[in-house]
Amino acid sequence: MAHKRLRDDQTIRVRVANNPKREGTAAHHMFEQYKKAATVGEYVSVIRATADERVRKGLPPRADQGRAALLWDLERGFISLD
Repeated sequence: MAHKRLRDDQTIRVRVANNPKREGTAAHHMFEQYKKAATVGEYVSVIRATADERVRKGLPPRADQGRAALLWDLERGFISLD
């Protein structure tokens, strides 16, 4: 399935009632961040802040993981973009 290019101004819509990711995982935490962000740009900013926190704790950053998670969840119908 071809995806349109992600734009920072696109609105994220959660299409599932419950978080489909296993509780306690990074994926679950990232999915929860959709509720705090209205747009792709806001979501990526939240994920970058999380990556910065990881670096402060001596862990590897995962800043690029935000866009990858968006595409994964979009492909599976968990979210949609307007």
